[in-house]
Amino acid sequence: MTLRELFGPDRRLVVPVFQRPYVWNEDKNWRPLWEDVTALVGRRLAGEEVHPHFLGAVVLDQLPTPTGAMPARQVVDGQQRLTTLQVLLAAIRDVARELDVHDKYVRALAKLTVNDDDMADDPHALYKVWPTHIDRASFRDIVDGRLRRATDVAAPATPGASAIVRAYWFFRDRTVEWAQELSYESTADEGFDALVRVVRDKFEFVVIDLKPEDNAQVIFEALNDRGTPLQASDLVKNLVFQKAEEQGLPVEELYRDVWAQLETPDWRQEVRQGRLKRPRLDVFLTQYLTCELAEEVMAPELFLTFRRYVADSESPLTDLMRHMVDRADAYRQLTAAEQPTTPEGRLLRTVGILDANTVLPVLCGCSPASARTTVPAR
Repeated sequence: MTLRELFGPDRRLVVPVFQRPYVWNEDKNWRPLWEDVTALVGRRLAGEEVHPHFLGAVVLDQLPTPTGAMPARQVVDGQQRLTTLQVLLAAIRDVARELDVHDKYVRALAKLTVNDDDMADDPHALYKVWPTHIDRASFRDIVDGRLRRATDVAAPATPGASAIVRAYWFFRDRTVEWAQELSYESTADEGFDALVRVVRDKFEFVVIDLKPEDNAQVIFEALNDRGTPLQASDLVKNLVFQKAEEQGLPVEELYRDVWAQLETPDWRQEVRQGRLKRPRLDVFLTQYLTCELAEEVMAPELFLTFRRYVADSESPLTDLMRHMVDRADAYRQLTAAEQPTTPEGRLLRTVGILDANTVLPVLCGCSPASARTTVPAR
């Protein structure tokens, strides 16, 4: 379903009280979502084909409602996504209203956040999504358009504000900045037309709508607590080859000649990093990005950082892949259990014993293996 198909009908999506409050944040969630939005809008404004963008899955369960009452579903899984998108829609709506673009864009966005039923007995039936208790007051203010800053629009959100309020100000400020940049290239109406159409029709969910006989708890556990989770390196591999297919590159040849070197069992073996254990390939990718970007890369942010690295790179994808695999070869030599009885070998054995991994990005960047690459180090 697109957002228009999911949020368009008069229906309540109710988050049960026992679910956790809203916890998404800027670095891991809001910023990547906004970057996806603006990337698709940019393609539409450039006259390029815009393919649907997948947002994940949500699971909805039947809720009994009296005859004539607003239809309702309980959100079994996906409340963070649904809440974030409602906040995003409200933020874009408010900026569109303040910039005085055509009212049809404001109305189109409003239809995706509030139900149109003057006969509803429950005042909360107005809202398409109804979050858990702790977030309801802030969510009402956002959807109703009552959230205001005492300071300038570009100022940061009030310290101590809830995550849902900070999400609103993040999306609102990004929309304002986007609209200001847009004024140099096209009219505001043209830009908001593209923005609204992309958000409504090009972002899609898989929606699992349970039947009355389905056990919601069993399905929730199956989705969240079973099977082997994807590692960050799995997501990196998927991204790289998805980009390769989009660019018409010889995918099977690239896999056989380049990436297959990172598919051996020892790369998936867990190694100690401090008190934790992670797959060796994930640890290497962290060191690789630290070397390339000259910034600290946190383990939970590995995939998002790699995606940004690929998007910002000016090198051809094939060169980037070969560069990375070349560094991987250097990393394996530097971290090998057996080292020669040379001063360099004694240093590397000491680094391993002390678990002094902070030196590895520098050593990988200076190693002879990395010097063979055609991609310049950053």
